[in-house]
Amino acid sequence: MFVTILVQARRQPTITQSAFRTQYESFVSLVRALAGDAFPIVHRRTYIAHSTTLWEPLLGSNPLINSIDYDVLAELTFEDHAAYERFRAKLAEPSVARQMQDCAARFIDTCAIAMAAVGEVKETRRAPEWFRGVGERFLWE
Repeated sequence: MFVTILVQARRQPTITQSAFRTQYESFVSLVRALAGDAFPIVHRRTYIAHSTTLWEPLLGSNPLINSIDYDVLAELTFEDHAAYERFRAKLAEPSVARQMQDCAARFIDTCAIAMAAVGEVKETRRAPEWFRGVGERFLWE
């Protein structure tokens, strides 16, 4: 059974969003190189757009829109719990941990990292207009 871990991270106040994304991508490359075959089968990054202009037309001026205080949500997926434990063990090796910490300390607010294991996931979909008909039958039956 797959194991998925979510990681929220926030940039240091002196780092721009663009610089954070660039440095985080370099950080992921470093982790991949250090972890080798213990790296997750999927490492998905979702960068948060901190702009109220995206939502004001829909929700108006709402103070909750800016309540998300992180800059990236990473989703790491492993084949199973044993694969996740191999990854954790690799990252805990002193030389690996030191390299990762040195890199992260340059751009991540290391006091504001949150992690959680994913439990159950539910998803609801709507087929786009151009997909309605034959193809829709296979995805939503």
